[in-house]
Amino acid sequence: MEKTRVKVFGAGNWGTTLALHLERLGAHVYLFEPLEERRRALREERENKLFLPGFKLGDSVEIIDSTVDEGMDADLVFIVVPSKYFDSTLENLSPLKDSGADFVNFTKGLGENGSFLLSDAMKKYFPEDKIAVVSGPTIAAEIAAGLPASCVAASSNPELALRIQKTLSSKRLRVYTSDDVKGVELGGALKNIIALAAGILDGMCLGTNAKAALMTRGQYEIEKLGTALGAKKETFSGLSGFGDLITTCFSDFSRNRTMGEKLGRGTKLTDIQSEMLMVAEGERTARIAERISKEKGIEMPITSAVVGILDGKFTPAEAVERLMERDLKPEIPN
Repeated sequence: MEKTRVKVFGAGNWGTTLALHLERLGAHVYLFEPLEERRRALREERENKLFLPGFKLGDSVEIIDSTVDEGMDADLVFIVVPSKYFDSTLENLSPLKDSGADFVNFTKGLGENGSFLLSDAMKKYFPEDKIAVVSGPTIAAEIAAGLPASCVAASSNPELALRIQKTLSSKRLRVYTSDDVKGVELGGALKNIIALAAGILDGMCLGTNAKAALMTRGQYEIEKLGTALGAKKETFSGLSGFGDLITTCFSDFSRNRTMGEKLGRGTKLTDIQSEMLMVAEGERTARIAERISKEKGIEMPITSAVVGILDGKFTPAEAVERLMERDLKPEIPN
């Protein structure tokens, strides 16, 4: 059978892991790294020593210099970039609109220019039936190491969701399908806010009870905002919702939990940012989510507390005190 041809735009740890995973499954992979120096290093060393050291890329992974000429024959285009670069990435990929490829978002974040949903931004460039999103509890280093994991592929086009499921599924990665693009996308984005908060509690050594309460109430905030934006409530109880939340709140590989832990220990945000090699999406997502919640009149106290800490309005200890002293109420409103 002819090999599936996949173009991966973005060679961070997740993009490189996807390229590695696809190659193991027999796909032909085109991997694009926007920065020329890193692209050259990938081609020469066949290893992403910066973001995924210890894993060699095989001959079926081509490191390409152009996003268009060498990728026009791709069956699938995977977008794996930080959310702040998402719009510019779509512009770069727009010439592929009529190439026959389908476009899959792996970025777990929110947008700011015209639409908060990255899938909506994609609709400006590509037909809706050629758009999908993949999300779930997928720590890149574990996938690269061949440890078992599951995720969800969502699209309004059921045939596309099935196609992605078939392309990505292996004995070590189980892929489910969904038609709730908004829910799968928002679960992956909003859980990063709660992971930041969970890391803050870890940094403050406040214990398991506090973290369990935070995650549970954080899940409630995610569901409130997600359903207000048109997602299905039940999606947030699945892999791309609570499943991803669990992983991101507990894993030592979680950038957002790590950033939160350092904040909880009293490290300044600017110092944390200067030390971190990879992007922690939760910081940006928290500010955007709080703005949306205010516009829609949705109370999100944990999200607001995280933003307050990020902005230096109060300390982590003061944020915890504010949350604990809020007015008493039923757990689940009638």
